[in-house]
Amino acid sequence: MKAAGYGLSLLGVLFLVFGGWVGYQTWIFVERAIPTSGEVVDAVPGNQGGALIRFQTRDSQTLEFLDNRTMEPESVVPGEEVRVLYNGDDPSRAVRDDPSSLWALTGVAVLLGFLFMMLGAGLVLVARISGRRAALERCLE
Repeated sequence: MKAAGYGLSLLGVLFLVFGGWVGYQTWIFVERAIPTSGEVVDAVPGNQGGALIRFQTRDSQTLEFLDNRTMEPESVVPGEEVRVLYNGDDPSRAVRDDPSSLWALTGVAVLLGFLFMMLGAGLVLVARISGRRAALERCLE
């Protein structure tokens, strides 16, 4: 049981490191990105579906991208104006400026990391308490 606890704790640490890395990358992108407004052109159905968004860069270049981070495809409304963040060096790297979609992966990874770490620590603690109780009972016999 103790080995499983250490394994779960290690898995939790890995999730936390991954969540921290993704969060850092997202933060850097958001800090450096250029904000603009865009328009939802169409709703794209299917597994990789989402909102097709058209926006214009500072250089008046019109680009489109598929925002497949949209959790509820039925909430996609063609013609809706949305905020867009894009990379100035590579405008094709654009995302919808929506905190829930930008930070969802970070939040899930960190939450799972804490969950696995707490579960692992609990198993280690139970194993230690059980081992001490068994040793105490042997001493009292």
